Amino acid sequence: MTDEAILGELEAIADKLQVQVRYEPLDSRGGLCRVRGETIIIMNESLPVEEKVRVIAGELSNFKTTGIFMLPKVREIIENSTHRNLLI
Repeated sequence: MTDEAILGELEAIADKLQVQVRYEPLDSRGGLCRVRGETIIIMNESLPVEEKVRVIAGELSNFKTTGIFMLPKVREIIENSTHRNLLI
């Protein structure tokens, strides 16, 4: 599975969790935030795809995803991420 395909899967999972993913010109990697009640992952648009995968997977690892179908490879990436605070 390519990094681009994994990123697409992660974006779809974020959508199912009602988390918006946005790519913007930033001075940092980006991360999870709440803006006017919406949960958003904002990422630096110039990051390489593999780094975007790390950022979004790390942020999604904060959410309970047990009821969401995802490919085993994608679930493994999220579960092996460093955050794991389980927000929702």
